[in-house]
Amino acid sequence: MARDMGIAPRRLWGWEPTEVTKHHHDKNGRLTGSTTTREPEFDVEQREWLSALAELEADTGQYGEWISEAASDDADPNNKDRKYRYEAGAADAPNLPIINWAEYAVQRAQKRYYDKYPDADRTGHMWIVRKVNN
Repeated sequence: MARDMGIAPRRLWGWEPTEVTKHHHDKNGRLTGSTTTREPEFDVEQREWLSALAELEADTGQYGEWISEAASDDADPNNKDRKYRYEAGAADAPNLPIINWAEYAVQRAQKRYYDKYPDADRTGHMWIVRKVNN
């Protein structure tokens, strides 16, 4: 989130950079100018936080799993020495899918639209969902 906004994570935690203003005067004491110096927002730690976030996001699959683990030999069903496996379905109904009602709405809207416009060029189509209270 902070990466997308272009601000250091510590700003989200309430940190504000220190500003120091130095006033310049002539020999008669009149103000001739001012220089304000601001503490840098991004230091090594902040860049490391954002780098770690980018790596985490790049390794997160569509189901919240780590892609590096899901694609590992340790999860391969053909590997007799695998360390773990993945199961699909809800914990209380392991043989049934969980219905994502937002995705359901998108797929129904897509079907209606493409049934009505079967020759539509689908390039770049994005489908937006919104939560509507009854």
